[in-house]
Amino acid sequence: MKKHTIFLFGVVFCFVVPQAVAQLSLSGEFRPRAEANHGVFSLADKGQDVIVFIEQRTRLNVDYQAKKFKTKLVLQDVRTWGSTPQLAKSDNFSALHEAWAELFFNENISLKLGRQELSYDDERILGSVGWAQQARSHDLAVFKLTGKLNLHVGIAHNTSSTSPTNPVYALNPGYKNMQFIWINHQQTHFKLSFLLLNNGIQQVNGPGEVRINYSQTLGPRLVYEGEKLGGQLAFYYQTGKNAQGNDLAAHDLMAELTYKPSGSSTLILGYERLSGTDQLSPTDDKNRSFFPLYGTNHKFNGLMDYFYVGNHANNVGLQDFYAKFRLKGKQHMGGLDLHYFATAADLGDPANPQQAMSNGLGTEVDLYWSYTIDQHLSLSAGYSQMFGTASMEVLKGGNKEAASYWSWVMLTVKPVFFTDKSGQQAGK
Repeated sequence: MKKHTIFLFGVVFCFVVPQAVAQLSLSGEFRPRAEANHGVFSLADKGQDVIVFIEQRTRLNVDYQAKKFKTKLVLQDVRTWGSTPQLAKSDNFSALHEAWAELFFNENISLKLGRQELSYDDERILGSVGWAQQARSHDLAVFKLTGKLNLHVGIAHNTSSTSPTNPVYALNPGYKNMQFIWINHQQTHFKLSFLLLNNGIQQVNGPGEVRINYSQTLGPRLVYEGEKLGGQLAFYYQTGKNAQGNDLAAHDLMAELTYKPSGSSTLILGYERLSGTDQLSPTDDKNRSFFPLYGTNHKFNGLMDYFYVGNHANNVGLQDFYAKFRLKGKQHMGGLDLHYFATAADLGDPANPQQAMSNGLGTEVDLYWSYTIDQHLSLSAGYSQMFGTASMEVLKGGNKEAASYWSWVMLTVKPVFFTDKSGQQAGK
């Protein structure tokens, strides 16, 4: 019997005997998204066809709380419509997205163990990647101390085989070891966080030649939230060695100003600079390309995912000048984002290796809208277009004369099948 079948039997058992639990919730998610892709990730070519597909995420969530602990199980299925034969006996699209238990020693100290999502600050370095249908989860332990000062310490050690004769981690380029410390302090209008993340990636140079290259990402993030004015400032520095064993010295600087002229509208102006490695005349042999590791990168640098969404590593970096306008009503929310992109380091000209190309990469326009019908049902849609330059052609491929655009429509249904609130909240 398949493990997922056993899991489903367990869910049904919990559903039919709610009197045996302290607090149980059984919920789901159905999220089909239709997309028309003509230039996502890189510029489209002339004559390139539009790719239209529908991808769906389906989840079954089981939450359980007792006085001294709480647990969560998330069974997830992600598939493209039509990718499974109509008479299929089985497939490989289902997975266990989350499976963790959190133990509460008192109201302020807990330990969370198992497969879990990580979401810290604005998710620039550690995020759940919720836009991606599969999302991201980690196998690790997180110690939490909450109060006026919040402290989280995470430790992960990954092994793809229990054989003592096979030390190679087969899921490279994923990390072999990872540890992080997150410190957060909040006041009425200010939030200050500091993150230190040690990331170890295994490098195999040959039979018996296995080493782990460690990089460190560290830095503060300051947020101010006023009645009309707000903003944030963040700086992260990367040092150590990258996955290839090269010395790393890179940084990410982000500054953002928010203005709310009314309760329904928001204007955001910002700039982010992620350092890069000079292709023309590097000053030393260090890799100076910052990579935001395990963040929700779709949130940043344009919705068409040209940068840092599984791409743009060890490259010329990025400068992102952006302006965003959002209008929010009782049930509707709409937005318009404008991005101007440029390289942070010199981009070599293939036609003249001794000359740098213009650092201007292009402009992206993102339009999006959502309608919340109720707490369980919402509809959203968007349209984006990239206006690339010759430098973008060299960096990403494609043709700047071709129209590069992307549109999508997504329905999200989150039913609550059952909830029982007879027990006490965990940690109390």
